[in-house]
Amino acid sequence: MSEQINSTLPHQDWISDWFNSYYYHLLYQNRNEAEAHHFLDQLQRLLGFTTQDEILDLGCGKGRHALYLHRKGFKVIGVDIAENNIKHLLPLQNERLRFIQHDMREVLQPSYFDYVLSMFTSFGYYDDEAENLKVLLAIEQSLKKGGKLVLDYLNPARALRDMLTLEIKPVGGVNFKIERSMENGVFKKLIKVQDGNKILHFEENVKNIAHQDFQRYFTQASLTLLSTFGNYNLDEYDPDNSPRMIFVVEK
Repeated sequence: MSEQINSTLPHQDWISDWFNSYYYHLLYQNRNEAEAHHFLDQLQRLLGFTTQDEILDLGCGKGRHALYLHRKGFKVIGVDIAENNIKHLLPLQNERLRFIQHDMREVLQPSYFDYVLSMFTSFGYYDDEAENLKVLLAIEQSLKKGGKLVLDYLNPARALRDMLTLEIKPVGGVNFKIERSMENGVFKKLIKVQDGNKILHFEENVKNIAHQDFQRYFTQASLTLLSTFGNYNLDEYDPDNSPRMIFVVEK
């Protein structure tokens, strides 16, 4: 891959603050690794990844998807806005595995990737629709002709129905108070962290984007929606009951 990459990193307010924090990873430390691996195995069978393909893990976090794909022999680049995530991953790099700090609204490398993976609701962080559309426009420009995007997003109808408005969660000696709400079309989490005598406040926001809005986004970004699945088994999407909206989209 060429070293001529865009590394513009405007300040992301809550995004940088929360995703760079130790407490973000503490809160989510028990994510289901087996489920994530199963999902990737399902995608491999569906899409037919080959070891020659260029795969981009967009919003890679601490690399759980990128590292698993690499262990299976695939060539992966993981990008994330959070500097601390990338610093953690740099020692693991090799010729088939790279990690780069990057704003997903910018094009990393034009017409380079066979697959772009946006996993575990790594989309919809911006209240402004135009900013979310910039992400898809950048993805479209980053994909080769015929390349595919997999975008894993919450199902808003199910998420709203099942929303736990208040949760107290002790993790590793730290107490998290999480308040959830829907405000102005945004799923909001207000997170109060009590770590001994230290009290910190964070937020986590995801825009409420319905299936029909995604269809419009894809059209505006010159992308074609091929399939929508409803869970990590890639079962059929049920608008009322599926926990996820998993889009497979082609350039």
